[in-house]
Amino acid sequence: MRTISSREMQKNFGSVVDRVAAGERVRITRHGRPAFLLIPDTGDGEDILRELAARKLAHMLQQAQPTPAELPVHAGQGGLADGLDALSNQALYAVAEHDA
Repeated sequence: MRTISSREMQKNFGSVVDRVAAGERVRITRHGRPAFLLIPDTGDGEDILRELAARKLAHMLQQAQPTPAELPVHAGQGGLADGLDALSNQALYAVAEHDA
């Protein structure tokens, strides 16, 4: 994956778009920090969103590290089930916006 600055993206927009259309992923940085990722539209946007949601959930769970007794698993208790529902709804909303 190629990483470029936002300034380089502005200067070389056409060639960056050509690279992405050809299948390459390009990470764009802003002030030296990753800002966004350009990926080719291969028709698997929902799969990509699910993968990103799973990574985000794994990161959130790793940060919290609750014990099983501390983590409610029933809907409506603000626990794992509600967290998964929220991530799923966010992913579906993003897919719907993309397809609109």
